Amino acid sequence: MRLIIRIFLVVFITTSISSCSIKTAATKSTEKKELVYLLHGLGRGSGSMWYLALKLRNSGYTVKRVGYPSINRTPKEIIDIIDQEIDEKESDKFKKVHFVGHSLGGLMIREYLSKKKVSNLGRVVMLGTPNHGTTVVDKYKDKWFFKILGKMTLALGTDKSSFPNSLPSPYYPVGIIAGFTDKLYNEFVLPGEDDGVVPLKSTKLTGMKDMIIIKTGHAMMKYDSDVAIQTIAFLQTGSFNRSLSKKYKIYGNL
Repeated sequence: MRLIIRIFLVVFITTSISSCSIKTAATKSTEKKELVYLLHGLGRGSGSMWYLALKLRNSGYTVKRVGYPSINRTPKEIIDIIDQEIDEKESDKFKKVHFVGHSLGGLMIREYLSKKKVSNLGRVVMLGTPNHGTTVVDKYKDKWFFKILGKMTLALGTDKSSFPNSLPSPYYPVGIIAGFTDKLYNEFVLPGEDDGVVPLKSTKLTGMKDMIIIKTGHAMMKYDSDVAIQTIAFLQTGSFNRSLSKKYKIYGNL
């Protein structure tokens, strides 16, 4: 009987130590990794960020796609949902936590980080984000088809009280990727250079660390290989690597 008890104790202690070692090793492994939160744009879902998620995972990042409804929602309603989607305790397990947002997703990142201080915050990349709003909203905000899109859409104008212009300047390193197209069909709505939806000058942000303009449209930039390459470059180094892209342009005095 004593022999059986001794054998049981040895097995129990060995299993416990082994279990603790596995948990410790898993924790250390996670802490060495870096996490990227991906936020999609207006009227889209987390599935739309699949290409960037794939490229980031292939580069060694752990990726979480944050989904949120944006049609017929207020900015506050959206940020409350995002707040629930982001697990702060889970984020603490990683060496660094980065954020990448397409269009409205970039604005929601700015709003989130203005209220939350992430202790292990890394870098932020914004793709085609209307940091100063878009004149598309200015022109069509009184039209019925715009009104049914809800308060979030109507809050994306260029006036001083708009949602984008109410956000504070970033205290964290930000890289801006803007798109541009050669099409002239929308000159009456968006005069000058733009990605089809957002003017180039609206993407520029005070305090940004770097900016690159890539030839791609607003909706498709999240599937663009150059955009993915430059996103990863900024997350890794804090600047864009222009030698890796062929279709970029100097932003100059936007």
